[in-house]
Order: sequence, then C-alpha cells, then structure tokens
Amino acid sequence: LLDSKENGQDSDFSIRVNGIENTEFEDQTTTTDRIITIPISSDSNKISIMGTQVIPEFGSLLFIIFLIAMIGLIGTTYMKKFQPFRFGRN
Repeated sequence: LLDSKENGQDSDFSIRVNGIENTEFEDQTTTTDRIITIPISSDSNKISIMGTQVIPEFGSLLFIIFLIAMIGLIGTTYMKKFQPFRFGRN
C-alpha cells in the first residue's frame, strides 16, 4: 500500500521505467483510493515510483506481538537452562 501526500494533500508521483522518467501514466483518484496505470513494454525490468510513503498495514500491534514472543522465548530458554528443580533425578 503506497501513498503520495504532502501536508495531508495528494501529491504527484514520479515514475521511472528502466531509469527513464515516464510521464505517460494515468492517475485516477477517488475519495478512498488512487490508482496508477503505467504502460510498460515487455523489455521493462525496473519500475521506480518516487514521492511515496509506505503505510504500514500492521503498525505497532505487530511490534508488540513480536516483543512479547521474544520475551517468552528468552524466558523459556533461560528457565530450561537454569531450572532449579529437576524432577525424576536425585
């Protein structure tokens, strides 16, 4: 999911195909979406869309879940390594 905004307003994309600026693209804007249609040839191998910002789909929730999982993994590893009581052994 990409968007190009400046001060909360939609701004123009700069598109390059194989390193050459392409101004032949179509930009359709609705109240919720922006659709860019880029004509490319079969020998095109690199498309760059500049003037964009990436909008994270998960944000801080994913970071919190990852952090909790890592703390649990480290805690479990620590407890297995330094287990104070070993059942079944004298």
